Amino acid sequence: MKPRILQTGSLSPYFDAAVVERFEVYPLWKQDDPAGYLARYGRGIEGVATLAPVGASTGLIEALPALKVISCRGIGFDKIDLESARRRAIQVSGTPGVLTDCVADLAFGLLIDMARHISASDRFLRAGSWMAGKYRLTTHVSGKRLGIVGLGEIGRAVAKRAAGFAMEVRYTDRKRIEEVPFGYEPTLNGLARWAEFLLVAVPGGAATRHLISSSVLDALGRDGFLVNISRGTVVDQDALVRALAAGASFGDVAPAIAAFVERHPAVRFELVVSDRIVDLVEEGFDLAIRVGVPGSDRLVARRLGSMQLVLCAAPSYLERHPAPRGPADLAGHNALTYAYSPSPRVWRFTDRAGAVHEVRVTGNLHANSGDALRSAAIRGLGVINEPDFLLREALDRGELVRILPDYEAGGGDIWAVYPSRRHLSLKVRLFVDHIARTFAASGADSALQQ
Repeated sequence: MKPRILQTGSLSPYFDAAVVERFEVYPLWKQDDPAGYLARYGRGIEGVATLAPVGASTGLIEALPALKVISCRGIGFDKIDLESARRRAIQVSGTPGVLTDCVADLAFGLLIDMARHISASDRFLRAGSWMAGKYRLTTHVSGKRLGIVGLGEIGRAVAKRAAGFAMEVRYTDRKRIEEVPFGYEPTLNGLARWAEFLLVAVPGGAATRHLISSSVLDALGRDGFLVNISRGTVVDQDALVRALAAGASFGDVAPAIAAFVERHPAVRFELVVSDRIVDLVEEGFDLAIRVGVPGSDRLVARRLGSMQLVLCAAPSYLERHPAPRGPADLAGHNALTYAYSPSPRVWRFTDRAGAVHEVRVTGNLHANSGDALRSAAIRGLGVINEPDFLLREALDRGELVRILPDYEAGGGDIWAVYPSRRHLSLKVRLFVDHIARTFAASGADSALQQ
């Protein structure tokens, strides 16, 4: 009589046939009622053939009283209840080393792609954007600093490939590994601060959940590159989206995106953070979130909320220049102006009586990045008139202070825009509804002003 095994998913056509030839197979993944199937056949099953993404849960192990072995195809045991298996002396096996070179190749491919923008520039070319201008310059990989989080088999294989690019390699792990030639960083934050590329190659599971936290991302910095070849749970997605969104200053949109990603893990979400007004149709975007005018009449626009402009400056700037008493005084100040504003060098204010005051401003910095203007203002270079959600944290920390508080500087609406309602995919429709609910829950007119 053949040993009885439970198979939780298709291994591959070849292995499925081989397993059937040697064992009496009970295909759990084909059942409409898995719990009922286990109740009926589970008592006589001695082995489980599973895959790393499926594993073997506590409930599954408990439903198999005769279980002796769990065989897992793939890398990682984080989906297997190892404690239950240990308690019952159930043998657990996997396929370590089988995919080491393949994963290391892919990891280095991702690293090069991010640095050289291979896939992004391919999309740029296919969209025909090259006719309007050149693709921006990118950076090189050779000679850069690579930090590896977890120097196991895959981490070492990546380090071996990095040697061909003359990269300096350091690592962090639970302890120093004496037999390797690479520098050791005892803390993850220390490694992130040193690295230009941070590669994560650790096991999944509760012990490493959100290992890459906001503090690690802050240490890596906005110019750093993160490559995660571990489980997705190793990276705090909320922190990651906040770090990405910081460049485009979309404030409270960031946690809404993170919540959507966690709720719909099967949806592939590609976030491009930019202040540039993109052509959704020509550049192949499903959706954009915009502040101000929604854009072309080819687009469908759904209002999400509103924002207010805030006039402010750094205390160090106001120590050197007298604070303006009214909008007209701004003509004598150094104004940091935003290139994508409808009228960047003409600022309009409304006083409490409803009168409109218009002033033409001048300054030595005109930029297409709100984040760059905020940084310049914090350094005391001039006066800034930007959305509240961009300036909120700097105002709370006292790095900037509000000026002319008795005047309203105007504002605008926040929109979700997409090419066509007729061809709107289910995943985009779900996201639009999700982010609209998020704004509504906060109050439609204050979603970015909390």
